[in-house]
Amino acid sequence: TDKKQILEFIDKYGKFDAITCFEVFEHIPPKKSEILLENLNLLLKEGGFLFISTPNKMVYDIFAFTDDHINELEYRKFLELIQKNFCIMSIFG
Repeated sequence: TDKKQILEFIDKYGKFDAITCFEVFEHIPPKKSEILLENLNLLLKEGGFLFISTPNKMVYDIFAFTDDHINELEYRKFLELIQKNFCIMSIFG
């Protein structure tokens, strides 16, 4: 989705207090993952919360393999991407 569509959505519906994005990130092509995070940030109200999860590549690759996981990241790399758009308050897992 381009930024214009996101802004039109916000004009129509407003921003969100919280967004959940569980086990989606790893299915997004790597070149679009930063766009996803930027768009999620646009959709959040100031002070809003993003709850996001994705498999940790180092752990997940040991126990499982899934063909449609096209963007698995190691813990530190995922945190670096998140920190470009969000302030991290808590980490679990």
